[in-house]
Order: sequence, then C-alpha cells, then structure tokens
Amino acid sequence: MITKVVGGHEDTWERVITMHDDVTERKQNEIALIEAKEVAEQASKAKSDFLATMSHEIRTPMNGVLGMTELLLGTGLDARAQRLAETAYKSAESLLDIINHILDFSKIEAEKMELDEEDFNLRGVLEDMLELIAGQAHYKGLECIANLPPELPDWVRGDAIRLRQIMINLLGNAVKFTDQGDVRLIAKLRNRSVDRFHLEFEISDTGPGIPYDQQATIFEAFTQLDNSTSRRYGGTGLGLAISWRLVELMGGQIELESSPGNGTLFRLQIPFAAAVNEYKSSQSPEALSGLRILTVDDHAIDREILHNQIISWGMRNDNAESGATAIDYIQKAQEENDPYQIVLLDWHMPEMDGLELARVLTADSTIHTPKLVLLSSTGFDASSATAKSASITCYLQKPVRQQRLLDCLRNVMGDKLVEQTPEVEQNHMLKGEILLAEDNLVNQEVAIGMLMVLGCNAELAENGREAVTAAKSKCYDLILMDCHMPEMNGFEASRKLREYEKQQGLPRTPIVALTADIKKGIEAECSKAGMDGYLSKPFNKNKLTEVLSHWLGSATSETESTTVADGELSSSIINPAERLIETEVLTELKTLSATTGRDIIGKAVDSYLERTPEAVIELRQAASRNDLESLRDIAHSLKSSSANLGAMGFANLCHQLEDLARDQCLETALAKLPDIEALVPRVLSELKREAGLAQ
Repeated sequence: MITKVVGGHEDTWERVITMHDDVTERKQNEIALIEAKEVAEQASKAKSDFLATMSHEIRTPMNGVLGMTELLLGTGLDARAQRLAETAYKSAESLLDIINHILDFSKIEAEKMELDEEDFNLRGVLEDMLELIAGQAHYKGLECIANLPPELPDWVRGDAIRLRQIMINLLGNAVKFTDQGDVRLIAKLRNRSVDRFHLEFEISDTGPGIPYDQQATIFEAFTQLDNSTSRRYGGTGLGLAISWRLVELMGGQIELESSPGNGTLFRLQIPFAAAVNEYKSSQSPEALSGLRILTVDDHAIDREILHNQIISWGMRNDNAESGATAIDYIQKAQEENDPYQIVLLDWHMPEMDGLELARVLTADSTIHTPKLVLLSSTGFDASSATAKSASITCYLQKPVRQQRLLDCLRNVMGDKLVEQTPEVEQNHMLKGEILLAEDNLVNQEVAIGMLMVLGCNAELAENGREAVTAAKSKCYDLILMDCHMPEMNGFEASRKLREYEKQQGLPRTPIVALTADIKKGIEAECSKAGMDGYLSKPFNKNKLTEVLSHWLGSATSETESTTVADGELSSSIINPAERLIETEVLTELKTLSATTGRDIIGKAVDSYLERTPEAVIELRQAASRNDLESLRDIAHSLKSSSANLGAMGFANLCHQLEDLARDQCLETALAKLPDIEALVPRVLSELKREAGLAQ
C-alpha cells in the first residue's frame, strides 16, 4: 500500500518534471526562432546593402563608358564605325539596365516594385533589343529571326524598360542555351479595344529543351537545370524568376512549352494601354507603291517576314529560295516587260550566295540589272571593292529594322522625299567643340540636347574646377560657363583660365556665362571675371543658336552680339504664368528628344521629380539653422531647373527666396517657405501629367 502510494507520488513528480521540460524546450525553441528571424532579417538587410553598394560601384565606370561612347558617336564616324559605336552604346545601356535591375528581385520580394506608365514606340523598343541579341546570336552562328508584323501598334503606353528587360532575359537565355539553329521572336496583336492592346510574344529556340520534371520549378529564383548548367553557362538563375513576376505585375501571363531535344518556347500575353498622345509616323512609303521587288533567301520564314512588310507598303513582291530560281524570275519578268526594280539578296545561301548572284546579274548583258540590296546576319563593308564589283547599292543587317528597310528602298530608288530638318542644316553651320560647365542635372540634359541638335560636340564639367582642368588639357571653340557651381564657381574658373592663357601665351577661348541670376550688375560681374558674353537661363534653342553662330561662325547668321540683355528672358521667371507649367517649354524638349534620339525630357523630368522634394526639405533645414548662404544656393538651383522645365511660377517664388537670402532677410524668407512647400506637390503632379508620366 505504502509502496503503491509512494509509487504514485513518484509517477506524479515525473509527469511534473516532464511538463516542465516540455515548457522549457518550447521557450527555448521560441527564443531560437526569434533569434533566427533576427539573423535572417540582418542577413537580408546586409544583402540589400551589399547589392546597393555593388550596383553603385559598377554604375560609376559604366557612366564613363556611356559618356565616352556618346562623345565618340559625335565625332563624325563613317557609316560602319557609327553603327558599331551605336551598338556599343546600346550594349552599355543594356548592361547598366541589368545592373540597376539586380535590385529588382529584392524589390519584388518586398512588394515594393512599381511600374512606370509612359508612351513608347513598341517597334523601336523591340528592334533596339533585337540588335543587341542579334550580335550574340551571330557570334554563335545562330540565325536571329524577328517577325514584327505591320499591324502591330506603333505607340503604346506601359513600362518600356520592364518589357525590354523581360525580352532580353528570355532571348538572352535562348541564345545562351542554343548551339545551332535559330532564335525567334514573334509578336502578334491578339485583340484590341478603343484604349487597350492585347499583345502576344513568342520567344523560341532550337536548343536542348527543358526536362519535364524541371519545368515546374523553372520560374523559381536561383534555379538552373543543374550544377553543370551553371558551370557551363553561368548566370544567377534570377532571369526567369524576375521575368515571370514582371509579366504578372504588368497584368499578363507567361507560358512554357518545351520537350527534351525539341527546343523551348515562352509565350507571353501582356496588355498595354493606348498611347495618350498622338505621334506622327516617320514612314513615307507612298513613293514605293506599285514597284516590283524580288526577295531571295533560302530561309522560308525570313522570306515571309519581308514579304508581309513589303506588300504593306504597296509594293509587289515575289520570293525565290535560291540564286538559280532568282535568275529565272528576273529573266521572265524582263521578257514580260515588267522587270523588278529592286532585288533583296541574302548573303549566306547554299550553292550560290548573294554576292555570287549579284556578280552573275551584273555580268549578264542581257539582263537590265535591278537595284541590289544585300542582307546579312554578319558585318559587311558596303563601301568595299567587293561590294562595288557586285553592284551592291545598299547593305542591311539582319534582323532588318523596318524603318531602315524603308529608308534603304527609298534611297536606292532615288527618292528625295526624306526630310532634311532645319536642325540637320544647322549641324553644318554650327559645328564646334563646346565645354559645358554646369552642375544641375536638369540643365545639363537640356543644354547638351540643344547642342547636339545644333551639331556641336559637347563635353561636360560639373564644377568650375573640372572646367579649368578640361580647358587646360584641350582646346575648345567655346566654353559655356554656369556662374554658380560647387567647389569653384564660374567667375573664379574664368579668372583662372584667363590667367593660365596669359601665362602660357595662348589665344583667348570664348567664355559665355550661363546663369539664372538676373540681378542688376550681373553682366558687369561676368565681364570683370573675363567672360565674353552672357546668356540668362532659361534659354531656348534660338537664343543659344545666336550665341553659337557668333562665336563658331555662320554665313546666314545676322547676329552681331552674344550678350543677352538683362530681363530679355527673365520676364518669364519674374512674372508667373497662370498655368503651373508652360507646355511650350516641354514641347521643345520633346522635339529635342525626338531629333537627337536622346531621352532629354525623360531624364530632365525624372531628375527634377527626384531632386525637388529633397531640395525643398533642405531649404527648410537651411532656414532653421540660419544658413542664408545655403538657402540662397538651393533656391538658385531650384529656380534654374524649374524654369528650364516650364515651371515659371514656381521659379519666380524661388527667385524671390534667393533674393531674400542674399539680402539677409531671414524672417521674410521664412514667411516665403510655406508658399513654396505648398506649391511643390501641384507642380510635380502637373509636370508628370504634361510630360506624359504616371501620376
């Protein structure tokens, strides 16, 4: 009995101890989970910090590559060198995009990814991307085939950068994993409504395909088929994961079709809104209507793509799959007194290639030789003796851009309808090497864009010290010098340059002041510092042309003086317009963007949208610590960049604040700040709307 009771107590204590152990273990597990969560969060933050630091470090040299390549493009290269330099520039842009998009995956994971909404040229984006991929494909001996039918909308509204990123990921993978055969992009308009386009894109290859058991995980992050794939091809395994999630964010879907040994096909269906603005087409195919053209290519899909494009321009098109068949077609057409005016020749064909066919046609005295255009996936020197001996009139690289094909056909037929804009004529009048000393990003984009349109090569210095260094190492035809810059302002930089020229016995380089400072006596101050002229900001292209025409020389210019009188342009700053944004200013920037091919308005507006809220906060901070000098400088910079984007009323307020800070009127300046802070959201919103950006 006692033993039984005692045994019962022992059993009870064992249960109590066991329960205590269970509770202790649960608490330890909870503590361990909390600690593991903290470690994971710290690791995630460390990863984000590392990616941000790494992307910054890579961006710095990439900006140098982009900048120097852009300068190279403005040095008057021949056609082939220009094309190679343009490809290098686009490749650098693509690499910079990829660097920037390294951070995308972490943004997507944190649900912080946002899409941009802007009008963009759909065909242009796809063709730009194809040119980059084609180089990689041709290097591996692959055919790069693109079918962008005429019925595709020219302009749509959506996120062009993300679309380009998706396409480069998928096409890049197709090239990477394919050793022979071809890589294809087919775009289709599946459905359209009044304000929406539903597009389908097919990216396919003739590679090894994807095993069935691995297709379910192919869109997961950091996933590759196996370790040997990573060793052979490299890569992070993020491309498909990012592409899938981006397509999903864009309201679309992505499908995979693949079987081992039979290649892979990705099918994307993505909706795009109709473009908000109307865009005039640069195509003028009317002069080609009715002309007869023969396409010679052994690849059936290439023939079909060219056929669809050509007949959409009203031309009559026949197709031949070989050189021998082409000769029969040409002879028969001549006998029927309905000859071909143009023959498109694929260079690389079996039995008789395009050059051989061209030589046969040229040597046959019984054939009236049509205009011969050579198409090739590899480089060809159209000005070489080989081309001339074969009577090659024009050369186009595959995949052929629609506009280049149209321009080529018009040119070989002697069509003189290609418009020569006034900007092109100005290029020959105003050629010169210009040093632009300017620290404001918005002003940089505007000035460089105008200089490019006017035919000048522009190099940038972001402060007076850089300007002095640049001017000592190279002779410029003209220096455009901002007066207010960090480290060394324009006045001091001009004085140092004049001293250097005097010491070295060098000729005087013209220096024209650029400033939004319209105070009385500024012109005399510029002259005292050794400057030769004065141009108030914001200036338009006509005013800049007057200055350049005077110093660079122009037979047609009637301008006698470079000096712009005080108040000539400043009235637009002093008297705020009823509208928040002067749309005429943005229209000119859009024209500059279209003419130069440089996204001047996009970069300028993006920089302004990013910088202005920060600058207004800095105004308040400077005022709170009685730092009138910083208050004046920040207000001056805001005034200048705002006026350059047409925000004249806001620029006027900043101008008033700048004057108050200069005059040491802190209390009045503080009273002005609420007006500026209240107006900022309205200005930014209106600027987004007028520039066609998402609200």
